[in-house]
Formats: sequence, C-alpha cells, structure tokens
Amino acid sequence: RLCCAVDGPGRAAGTQVLFLANHGLVASAPGPEGALERTLRVNAEIRSALRLPPYPACDFPAGGLSAHNREKLAARGRGFMLDNVLSPDQALYCGPAELDGSGKDMAAVNEVLTALFYILDCADTLGWTPRFLTKEDRDYLEGMKGGRYSRGK
Repeated sequence: RLCCAVDGPGRAAGTQVLFLANHGLVASAPGPEGALERTLRVNAEIRSALRLPPYPACDFPAGGLSAHNREKLAARGRGFMLDNVLSPDQALYCGPAELDGSGKDMAAVNEVLTALFYILDCADTLGWTPRFLTKEDRDYLEGMKGGRYSRGK
C-alpha cells in the first residue's frame, strides 16, 4: 500500500526521458511499448545528431570474449580497462577474470564490454574525455558485489 500511495501521486504524465550519468537513459511512457519506442527514438536522435557509427553487431560465444571484444581489449589494454571504470556495469561485471575470458557470465561481460568499447570509441572520435568513476564510486560498487547486487544472483 505504501508503494501505491507514493507511486500514484508521483507518477509522471506523458513521456519523459531521464539521463543517468555514466549509465544511459531511462524513458517513461504510459506503457512498456511506448517506453521502448521512446528509448529507441532518443538513441537514434543522439546517434544522428552526433553522427555516430551504428552500434556493432557482435556474436557472443558461450565462453570467453567475443572476437570484437578481444580486439578492442588488446587495443585499449587490460590495465586501462581495469583502472578506468566508466559505468556501474563495468565495475560489477568486468573484473580481471572476466577480461581474461574466464568469468562466470561471459554473455553479460561481452554485452557490457561491447557497449563500453562503443562509447569509448565514439568519445575518441568526438574528441571528448570520458568521466570515469571515482575511486569512491568504484569502492562502493565493489562492496555491492558481495551483497544484493552480486553477479549471478
């Protein structure tokens, strides 16, 4: 009841888009189809306005890193990826074992890495400097791995 009492009056009318620092965007709409459509449209508008390349189509193997991610990781460097955390997903899913291709959920790792490499490549092309997470942010996320948000739970 408490959730309904809070959610009802606080519910936004119409469609809204919230940009989350280092974690993408959230679109709200009257229904899930509307939210998905709005998300796709906003992403397309951003790609068009910034003249970004299409998102890479990659096959993710059952185990190990995809060929695309192995190539991008070799170019950026394992140390760079461990020292420069761009998103909460990277902090939670892309540790040393995962970058070596021996993590438990390599499908999720490959999905996260593909997105990260796309963002980093686009930032390079645009001459932008990414805002990486601070040590405090990374430490906080590291603490989440053992709790409610641990991988595989």
